[in-house]
Amino acid sequence: MRGWPQFNSLPKDDLLWMITWLGPLYRDQNAPSQYAVLCHLTTLYPSKRRSPRQVNYGAFPRPDQFSSHRVRSIALSSGDLAALCVGMIFRNGKLVTPRKTLTPAEHFRADFGAQKSLKLSELPLLDQKTALMAGDWATMAASGCVALPDDQGRMLLIPVLEVIRWSYGASSRLLQAVLSGEIGAVIEQVQASGTLEGRDYFMTVPGEFPETDAPLLARLALDEQAGKQARQVHLQIIAGKDRQAYHFPRAIFPYARPPEGQPFRAFAAQGRWLDPQHYLVHRVLYVSDSPPFGAVYLPPQVELDGPPQDTDAAQTRHARARRGNVRKAQLYSNQEPRAARTATRLPALPAMLSDFTAVLRLPPSKEQSGARLLPRTPVAGTSFSTGLGSDRASALKRAVLAHDRREDETPILTDYFVQLRAAVGRLSLTGFTVSELLVNNPGGQEGRFEHWRRENGQRIGCLVIEVQNGATFFYLLDKELVHEPYGPLILAHRTGFPHASAAEVNVLMNTRVHQRTWPKSAMGWTLTHIRHQYANAETYARGLQKHMDTAQASP
Repeated sequence: MRGWPQFNSLPKDDLLWMITWLGPLYRDQNAPSQYAVLCHLTTLYPSKRRSPRQVNYGAFPRPDQFSSHRVRSIALSSGDLAALCVGMIFRNGKLVTPRKTLTPAEHFRADFGAQKSLKLSELPLLDQKTALMAGDWATMAASGCVALPDDQGRMLLIPVLEVIRWSYGASSRLLQAVLSGEIGAVIEQVQASGTLEGRDYFMTVPGEFPETDAPLLARLALDEQAGKQARQVHLQIIAGKDRQAYHFPRAIFPYARPPEGQPFRAFAAQGRWLDPQHYLVHRVLYVSDSPPFGAVYLPPQVELDGPPQDTDAAQTRHARARRGNVRKAQLYSNQEPRAARTATRLPALPAMLSDFTAVLRLPPSKEQSGARLLPRTPVAGTSFSTGLGSDRASALKRAVLAHDRREDETPILTDYFVQLRAAVGRLSLTGFTVSELLVNNPGGQEGRFEHWRRENGQRIGCLVIEVQNGATFFYLLDKELVHEPYGPLILAHRTGFPHASAAEVNVLMNTRVHQRTWPKSAMGWTLTHIRHQYANAETYARGLQKHMDTAQASP
C-alpha cells in the first residue's frame, strides 16, 4: 500500500480551508485493497491572518464567504473517515480548532423508525449554496443523505458518510471492515467466541481490532438488526457505483424500531439550519441507546496493541484511548508500512458506544474466569443449561455455564471500614440497633455496587449499615476508595424515617455509579455528607449520633 497522499495533500498556505463535503468513495490505484474517500475543501473569505471566528463574527460562515474559485479535492483513506466531518477547518496543513465552536450543539427527539435514505438531488433544499458544494455540485448531487423526522415535524438531514462514521467509526480498522464487506466474517467470529451471561458479555476481540472496538462488535453480534445493517453497507456501496467509477452508498442508522408508545430517541448534533424546518447535520454527537449488554469482558491474554505494522490496517490508524478518557484519540498518516508515523493528529469524534466504559479485562490470575469464554464441564456449585427452555421446537443453542462471581470477589478489609464498624459498635451500647446489609452480596462481608467494577472485574464494595432507634431508621453508606484519595461517609434516610428494604437501598446506590459525588437528595432519600477526622471510635460514634439528631430535628 504505497503512495497515499493523505494529509500531506492538505493546502500549505495561510488561508482557512473548510471541509464542505465528504464523498463519494472510489477505488484508488495506489491502494486497491480499500476504498478512498474524496474530501472537498473550500477556502473561507476573508481568512488570511484571521481566526475562524473573525470570518463571520463568531457565526458559521455565510454561503457567499466560500470561494468557489478556490476548491480542492483530496483522496483520503476510508479509515480516515473515523476522525473527519463536514465543517473541519485547516491552515498550513494542520487542524484549526476555534475556542468556541461555530456550530453549537442542537438537541432533538428523533423518530428513527421513520428514517429514509435519499440523494441530495431528491432534496430541493440542498443545492450548490446551501450544501456548500462550491464548484462540485455536479459531482456531488448523487451523494446520499438520511432524512430523520423529529417530534415537532422538522426534518434532520444527515450525510450518509456521517451516518457510517457514527455507526461504525470506533476505529479505522472497524470502518475498513464494514466498507469492504469483511464485517460479516468478523461478526461470526465474535459470535463464536462470545457468551452472554445475564447482562455480561464475555468475548474475544479479533486480533487486528483494538480493544475499544469491543462494545460495538458486541452490539453487532447480539443485535440482529444492527448486524444486518452493517452487512448491507458494502452491498449498498457496490450498488451505488456510477459510470465514472464513483460509489455513492446509501445507508441508515443501525437502530431497531423503538417499542410501541416510545417512537423517539434523544438525538444531539452539530450543524446549521437551512430554514425553520430543515437542519443539516455536520456531526452526530449523541443518540440515546440501550445496548443488549451491561458490561463486556475480555480474556486476559488479549493485548491492547494495535494491528501489526505490516498489515494494511496500520496504514491509517485511528484508535481511541482506553476507558476513563474515551474522548482522546489519534489519527496518523503514514506513507508506507513500517514507516515513521507523521503528519496530522486529529481528535476523536464521538461514535456509537464510544463512551461505553464497562469494558473489563478478566484477571490473569483467575484461570477459571478466563476459561469462561470456552466450553467447559460443569462443576459443583454451578448450573449448566443448553438454553432450550420449554420450546422443544427451538434450535439448539450454545451451552452456557452460569458461574458464581462471588468466588472472584475477596472481602474488602480497609482501615476505613474498620473505623466505621468500630464506631457503630459504640452506638449499639447506647440503645441503637445496628445491622449490616449485604446488598447485592448475600454471601459476602459487605455490600456491592451492582454494575460498578474495578479494573480486575471485581465489583466495588460499599459498607451499608442500618441504624434503628425505635421507629426511626438511618442508613450509613461508605464506598470503597478505588481511585479517590478520600470520600465522604453518607448518612441517608427516607422521608419520615421509615424502614427501607435492600432493593430500595440498591436503587439509591445506583445513583452513585459513574458520578464524582453523591447527590444531596434522590428518589425520596435525603443524604447528608459527613467529612470527618475523628480521633477514635468513641468520638466518631458521638459525631454520628449528633448528625442523626440534627436530621430528626430539621423540618
